[in-house]
Amino acid sequence: ENEGANGGPAAEVKDLPSIPVLRQPAASSVLPSVDLKGLGLYIRAQKPKNILVLMGSAAAAPLPSSSRLYAKLQKHSLSRVEDIFSRDMMLHCDNVFCDVLGELLSSDRGSPALPHEFVRDLDKMGLLRRCYSECYHGREQRAGVPEDRVVPVCGTLNAASVLDGPAVPAEELRGALQAGVDGWRRLSKKCGGPVRPGVVFAGEDPPTSIKWRMVEDAPACDLLIAVGTSFNNAPFRSLLSMVPLGCPRVLLQPQAAGLDAMTAEDAIRGFVPGGFGFFQEGNARDVFVEGPCDSGLLSLCDAAGWGETVRSLQPLARHDAPAPTRAKTPQSRPAGRPAVEHHHETKPMGKGRIGHGMRTSLAGPIRGVA
Repeated sequence: ENEGANGGPAAEVKDLPSIPVLRQPAASSVLPSVDLKGLGLYIRAQKPKNILVLMGSAAAAPLPSSSRLYAKLQKHSLSRVEDIFSRDMMLHCDNVFCDVLGELLSSDRGSPALPHEFVRDLDKMGLLRRCYSECYHGREQRAGVPEDRVVPVCGTLNAASVLDGPAVPAEELRGALQAGVDGWRRLSKKCGGPVRPGVVFAGEDPPTSIKWRMVEDAPACDLLIAVGTSFNNAPFRSLLSMVPLGCPRVLLQPQAAGLDAMTAEDAIRGFVPGGFGFFQEGNARDVFVEGPCDSGLLSLCDAAGWGETVRSLQPLARHDAPAPTRAKTPQSRPAGRPAVEHHHETKPMGKGRIGHGMRTSLAGPIRGVA
């Protein structure tokens, strides 16, 4: 049975309050200027303490084993890992399901990267309300972020269950898949039904508990930080419009995404109702920091005055950060709305100050593997 945000029984999805679409505030200005400097001045003056972080799957470099996973996908003529996460695939193509899932579960889960450590340090400073993550592997928790501060909106590989049935230890599924599809079939027979990972399958809604958590967190948010996401994920898209109109929102990644859908045509093209208004006249709260995710986070820390505090929380040696990333303003891009970009790739930068030897962002790993 699903639990609500406070541990009680969750209401049915239909009982959830409707999600309003909040547009840009009047140009009375939430921020002194819609760039990193203005955002930094806001943070220093207002001292936000209920920060929401939207951690996309492209926020960190791909795992070392991603090449093996890509080879499995190519072998079965699949383009994405998500293609295996469906009931039809599990029930009717279980050999493909088990081959790819077995590689995914046996692969290197990866050390925490700089964005995950940034979230950990926000929590240690008492500033993090919640991190909503698209990643399956739980790298935020391995960085030291408390489990109750992370909401895995796509589910997790660290859980398993019988299809529409009781929970099964994730390690049992992992071990069974070492014997391939035959091992999975034996485990499913033992458990009384097909055993699935705790990932949201195609056509499934996110757990009701996640929706209640969003309804609880969004109204309290006083700063939203989005890193490495294309906003294809429904919870991420909804959260953009759920935070208060006076809440600044910043996106740190190589390409703009999650842009406001002002027309029906925009919505068809993938824009988001209530999304970012970076390039709109009258934008008073949205900042786009264009560039690698790591250097954007480092620049944000410097602008906000968090640099020394974050460094004091880090026990490991640091190196000089990459050159500060430039925030995009409406004047810095030609007129006209840019196309929505999804997965992308950038050149690696130098080592950052948060953590030692952390790889910088190579946007565009397999979703959920970051």
